[in-house]
Amino acid sequence: MPSVEIPSFVKANLKHLVLADSDFDKPGDIDLLLGADIFHSIYNGQRLEVGPGLPVALHSVFGWVITGRLDAECSPPAETSTLLASTAALDNVVKRFWEVEEPPKQTIVNPENEKCEQIYTDLVRRNEDGRYVVPMLLKEEHEQLGDSHRTALSRLHNLEKRFLHHEDLKHDYGEFMQEYQDLHHMHQIEPSDTDFRYLIPHHCVIRPDSTSTRLRVVFDASAKTSSGISLNDIVYTGPKLQNDIVDIITKFRLHKVVFTADVSKMYRNIELRPEDRKYQHILWRSSTCDEVREYELKTVTYGVSSSPFLAIRTLHQLANDHGASWPEAASILRHDTFMDDVTAGAPSVEAALNLKDGIINLLNCENDTEFLENLAKRLPSYTAAEMQMVQRPSQCASG
Repeated sequence: MPSVEIPSFVKANLKHLVLADSDFDKPGDIDLLLGADIFHSIYNGQRLEVGPGLPVALHSVFGWVITGRLDAECSPPAETSTLLASTAALDNVVKRFWEVEEPPKQTIVNPENEKCEQIYTDLVRRNEDGRYVVPMLLKEEHEQLGDSHRTALSRLHNLEKRFLHHEDLKHDYGEFMQEYQDLHHMHQIEPSDTDFRYLIPHHCVIRPDSTSTRLRVVFDASAKTSSGISLNDIVYTGPKLQNDIVDIITKFRLHKVVFTADVSKMYRNIELRPEDRKYQHILWRSSTCDEVREYELKTVTYGVSSSPFLAIRTLHQLANDHGASWPEAASILRHDTFMDDVTAGAPSVEAALNLKDGIINLLNCENDTEFLENLAKRLPSYTAAEMQMVQRPSQCASG
């Protein structure tokens, strides 16, 4: 019963008693457990103390029973018991059982998303300046668009009425449109009455807190034509390629040295195929004294539902085409870019500068000297040596 052997002097002090267990001083197994409900039937109340610090003897129907505590030196050594249970093997067995019973897993792909990727892959190309030229993701069997001229003209007149009360708005809007023409992102056309085209109404969004673009013209490709169908109704939206902003911010916080940048005019640095530009016409005049003119937008345009996919997919295409030369920069474009906002980092300042150079060189594979001139204006803090490096002709400039 005791967990350790009791010193012999304890039993010697109790040798004159008729003990219920003559081997009480030796460790052993428990033979019988008796409940407390028969306690009073076993003991008759006699008690014998044999010495200070020693157990006491209680008289029972079985004989004298030794009970109580011993001094510290007689106590058993402290022990710590740890139970370790591993179910790894069992888990693996159960997992294999369910895997055998389950049908093979298949990734369900949206057929429209596959179609968008196929259209892009088949028709994307590079022009003589190295810019990407992409297709509009038109649905194969789409309803015919109706007349859009009346709506576009009405919206232009409403915009001009607003200009009468906001001279600054008129000035900024005119500058935006003039820049569109100066950068050859749109050009005036003389449409024929027999030519089909879709005229996109436009309006502006004002961001007073923006340091780069206070006013942005937005093209409303969801405007219905006379048939009740809009341009956005007959184009695919495309799969979501945008990275999760939470993942981007989390990874951004892991770097010791970080920097951010944005791809200047990301949409407008990607051209639309000439045969698809008839769907991107607008009406505009800088003054109510002038005649209303029709223009054709040559680049990927805000407001068209397929534009986000085309822009991000082209950024990925650039990384695929030239990522072997700048693998770290290509990874940033694929995984650490949210639309046109680039977030990057490195363990040191030197590594961050090298990464910055790689990103610029990789993007230089797509853009011409006009973009680099704009870059110089946007980044006045660049040193002369850095700008000379950026403006060197890229080996990928020819596409």
